[in-house]
Amino acid sequence: MGKSAPFFSYSTYVEKDTDLVIGAIHMKWERKEWEIPYYIVSDEVFALEESEFDNKPDVQDMLGMISFFYNESDLTLTSVLILKDIPEDLLKMSSFGEWLDEWQRYFLLSGISDVGYILSTNMDYSEELAEQLREHGFDEVLTSDKEAKAFYYYSSAYIQPVDYPDDVDGAVLQNMKDNGMDMSLPHEVEIILVAPNKRAAKKAAKIVKLQGYDVDIQDEEEGVALMCTTEMVLTHASIVKRLEELTELTEEFGVEIDGWGAMID
Repeated sequence: MGKSAPFFSYSTYVEKDTDLVIGAIHMKWERKEWEIPYYIVSDEVFALEESEFDNKPDVQDMLGMISFFYNESDLTLTSVLILKDIPEDLLKMSSFGEWLDEWQRYFLLSGISDVGYILSTNMDYSEELAEQLREHGFDEVLTSDKEAKAFYYYSSAYIQPVDYPDDVDGAVLQNMKDNGMDMSLPHEVEIILVAPNKRAAKKAAKIVKLQGYDVDIQDEEEGVALMCTTEMVLTHASIVKRLEELTELTEEFGVEIDGWGAMID
């Protein structure tokens, strides 16, 4: 009997005074539970006075490092998600790379293209984690020997479509192709819809299933998500057509497209 797959859920809340988004990845697997915290920082947060975070020294340190990176680079900050404090027992598991893939996919589908990780370089497992981050497209962009920290950064916004139209869907397709996906073969594609409530989600799900999709309904912080999966050959025209069709089929229920993606082999 094979091992069960891990269960992931995500939670966020917004600090009213600062607009800093504080979230966590909740993971359950084989009778164990973990929580991986993260922040989502927007340019509005950067515009605040440092004194706004006097009672949060860890946030001040994080903002200082990220602010320095953006000021020194030619990148424009919209929102960046910062993972922090991944439990060491998770890092040592052979499946950690697959889970990191899953988190990156979720964040991309949620519209977050910039993801960073502040690594404590003096911890026992830092070299192994650094290697995992590099394998998943993260670059070491800042290092502080004094503070024993390094900032690793990943951005799908770096991807400029060459083989596809220059839009969001083209960038996702280009990323898949650049990472070795055979675009001539069919792949399992997941399209995320968001409904205002469970009743609307169930009505939309019935219609979507008639189009050949498998649909999983999940409660989220801001509505109800429909995870719609199908198998298809990915072209720009085919994915745009699918998104337009699902919009037309479900908009009467107040349902909106929240993103799409496919696992890279």
